[in-house]
Amino acid sequence: MSAIPIDSSTQMKHLTEDPYPIYKRYRAESPVVHVASIDRTFITKYDDCRYVKNNPDIFSSKDSSAPMERAFQAQTLMKKDGDEHQSERNAMAMAYTPKSIVDVWQSVHAEIAEEFVDRLPTKRNY
Repeated sequence: MSAIPIDSSTQMKHLTEDPYPIYKRYRAESPVVHVASIDRTFITKYDDCRYVKNNPDIFSSKDSSAPMERAFQAQTLMKKDGDEHQSERNAMAMAYTPKSIVDVWQSVHAEIAEEFVDRLPTKRNY
């Protein structure tokens, strides 16, 4: 088995500013690549991502270096696998149905967005 290629040039600012050309390059050149600056491995093709997701015994989501683990000795939902992940996900699933989003969350988000838009400077405020 060959080693995973390492990208030593990509920095977080590149991934923040415009990641899509980087993702496209990864998919074409090396669909699995370790990005050294952020110490993360990227898997950029659907079938590979699906394989990883469906094999938690090989590719666990657990990460003992995650901030939640270090601070609270706990893991977020995204850092849990299998039954542990599913039981927590099921407990909150009803809050995120399309109906719940429209009936409950849409108005809350609209109110917050309007508040922030109202704070934006206008030409008069410069």
